Amino acid sequence: MAKNPKEEPNEEDELLKNARIVYEGISSRALISKQSELYRFMNALTGETVPFQSCCKEHVTPWHMIWESYKVDLPQFKSQPQVDIIAIGPREGFKTLSTAKLNAIEILLKNKLQIASIGAVIKQAARCYKYTSKYLFHPLLADMNMVIKNIMEETVLTNGSVYEQLVGTVTGVNSPHPNKLRADEVELMKPEVIEEMKNVPSSYNGWKSHTLYTSTRKYYDGQMAELVSNSKAKGHSSKVMIWCYKDVSEPCPDERSGVNPMSFEVEDIFHHGEKVLVNAYEYCGDCALLPSCRGDLKRARGVIPIDDSIKKWNTLDRDTWLAQKECIEPPRTSLFYYEWDEKFNVPAEGVKFNPAYQVEMFADFTGGGEDPTVFQFWQRHDQNDFLFLELPYRRRSTGDVAREVQRICKEMGVRPSKMFGDSSQMQQIRDLQAASGFFRMLRPVRKIERKEGLSICRRRIKDNNGNRHTFVDRSCRNFIEEIKGLKRKASDPDDHKDGNDHSMDAWRYFTVANYYSIGEPRIRMLSGGDSEEHETIEEAMTSPTIIQRARTIQDAAGIQTAIDQYLRETD
Repeated sequence: MAKNPKEEPNEEDELLKNARIVYEGISSRALISKQSELYRFMNALTGETVPFQSCCKEHVTPWHMIWESYKVDLPQFKSQPQVDIIAIGPREGFKTLSTAKLNAIEILLKNKLQIASIGAVIKQAARCYKYTSKYLFHPLLADMNMVIKNIMEETVLTNGSVYEQLVGTVTGVNSPHPNKLRADEVELMKPEVIEEMKNVPSSYNGWKSHTLYTSTRKYYDGQMAELVSNSKAKGHSSKVMIWCYKDVSEPCPDERSGVNPMSFEVEDIFHHGEKVLVNAYEYCGDCALLPSCRGDLKRARGVIPIDDSIKKWNTLDRDTWLAQKECIEPPRTSLFYYEWDEKFNVPAEGVKFNPAYQVEMFADFTGGGEDPTVFQFWQRHDQNDFLFLELPYRRRSTGDVAREVQRICKEMGVRPSKMFGDSSQMQQIRDLQAASGFFRMLRPVRKIERKEGLSICRRRIKDNNGNRHTFVDRSCRNFIEEIKGLKRKASDPDDHKDGNDHSMDAWRYFTVANYYSIGEPRIRMLSGGDSEEHETIEEAMTSPTIIQRARTIQDAAGIQTAIDQYLRETD
């Protein structure tokens, strides 16, 4: 039976079409030289899309990073200055996936090319290797036996191209000199590793040397900030490319935002303490993300669910959001907890013990002297934290302290349901347990990386929605004086200076115990009546369900039409 030409192509047709595109790309003597053709090759090879239209005026997308890195070897661009790329993207922003795509595309299309791809840590390196290998084992390539050898240390193709996946250590980057260096999550690498990497790439076999640095900018003066600063210096040839969460987000649908324009006055998250009038849409006032989105997501063209961004907005502190989602340098003051305001965080009516709620005791210990041992008594209710009692002690014996704390609690009718103390002072914990039965439940607090705990503390003072969650009684003078005077470290503004911070340490133990969750949450993506679970956002983005969702989201009339139209304009 003859096939009706008006019928929609079936899955088999699409597979054959994609296989033909891949075959023609790798068998052609001429290198793919148009952006539109390269995008089609990438899409046919991987079965995935990459955001290619930015939402923010001054930003780019992951696709721009791929194209700008690829095109340096094309004849029409060979006369241009040799420029390395520094790509700053958000968490869950397609950085590793796009690097893997670039690796696969280049070693397939550029014969006798050498690539070294470096992950900051072994987990990151393994992830990039997994993604790259998956693309290289396209069914057509498997039939053609394109891959001769495939291990993390060296992947070899029949066209003579070689891909190495390395770990970001000084030893790891002392490899043979490839043409291309791809460094992923540079922010987590040591300065000496980055310096060593600069000596790695070399031009030969007709291919230019080129380095791509990708990362989320996590720290005010971290490795990416250093690279960006150096790129502006005379004699440096680097191009900075930035995209934020909006540039990879799905578009906001009419049923969420409405269609009628409307203005709202919101907190200016980019200028501390100020308000700004934003032009958005009629229902945007009900969305927590409005101070950041400002109606921009209406024109977004990516695939990351808006609900995921709202979840991050509600859980990240302001500095982390600005650095890792907006991809800008967060505002800095010399004060570490600059959102602290006694007018709001220290209620005029006081914070009183409420027998209806459980009490949690957290303590920070010292070895004596003028530094205090601090006991804090907290209650949690209505999603807020209340410090109603703080007992600091200096130059007192453990026995005296234990008996006095027990007496005060007995007089107030306070019976803690939890007791935690500084885990670095196990002897002090044992001494208190021995001195009084009141401390029989005292346990060492769980320790995490300090700056993670500080981030939780910042958002408990005031979250991204402007809500305050930490309230302290005026009698807790040690806490109040410490938080008002705590200064940022000059060497690391995401940490504070050491010194008079024992109340701050006890508070950090409390917030970590109650609000820190281990690991990245599992992401459940829904499509119709079926659902899939994925370990990470990046894995979710490569699933068939999400790929199909991406096609629907990016253009209801068909993603290929949008790709063709946009890329015709950029070729």
